[in-house]
Amino acid sequence: MDQDYRKQISQSFLKGMLKVIVLYQASVGPVYGGRLRNDLRAQGYEISPGSLYPLLHSLEQSDLLKSRLKVYKGRNA
Repeated sequence: MDQDYRKQISQSFLKGMLKVIVLYQASVGPVYGGRLRNDLRAQGYEISPGSLYPLLHSLEQSDLLKSRLKVYKGRNA
């Protein structure tokens, strides 16, 4: 099997696992970006905000998640 193809499969699998983990966490209770990153890191998944937030937005666009805007100390949180 071609090494690039293996890398592609591995990345696709990891992205799918992250979606499952995020959706599971959301089924248990509200998820927040920073806390979610820490939870994922504790499970051995290192994900940057530049990858996490697009993932959350794509799950929301697919109607798998709903977001709520919260104002904290005058800023959107």
